[in-house]
Amino acid sequence: MEEIQARVTYQGSARRPALAIAFADRNQYFSQADPLIVIELDGKKAYAKLQPSFFAHVSQINTIYEDPHPVFRRNLLVEWIAKHKVKLGNKVRLQVMERYRSFRLKV
Repeated sequence: MEEIQARVTYQGSARRPALAIAFADRNQYFSQADPLIVIELDGKKAYAKLQPSFFAHVSQINTIYEDPHPVFRRNLLVEWIAKHKVKLGNKVRLQVMERYRSFRLKV
């Protein structure tokens, strides 16, 4: 199974956690044509919408939600990072389940 390494970083002045993806991995595993991806967190399906900036500037996954079109915006990425005690700068793994569509986040 293919894996991508991501680094835990912060984005913006609010310093919200994010996953930074290397440009080479971005180009190989993510598609601008289909920015909604599935990310499995601890065995549960969740969703991330890749922002246009992901493909133009900084390749970061900023939010992960329970629903592909969330009304209540509970960011599961924040909870996952806290639960697994992942620190700023740590590397985590994204297992590629289906290229461009589906990944599994692991410590």
